[in-house]
Amino acid sequence: MATETTEQTVARLYARMTPGQIAAHEDWVRRFNASDAGKAAAAAREADRVRQAAAAAIRVLSDQEVLAEAVAIVQRGDGLDAALDYLIGAGFQRGD
Repeated sequence: MATETTEQTVARLYARMTPGQIAAHEDWVRRFNASDAGKAAAAAREADRVRQAAAAAIRVLSDQEVLAEAVAIVQRGDGLDAALDYLIGAGFQRGD
């Protein structure tokens, strides 16, 4: 089943609204996006997009390339926790 796009969702919702309801909703959206909560939500969406892009980039690397990057993370001073987070993000896990 295809995922509905944002434009399709908006069109579907707006189809059931009066012009006054649409204007009120669009005003609320403008005010929300200008608020601190709206800015925080936008920042969270951007951070999620960056994490997803990084995860996709990691998935195309070989295990050796992933390990080399984890070593580089430690060598540049980001610490073991950052390297472990990178390895976990790449799908590495400890065996039981």
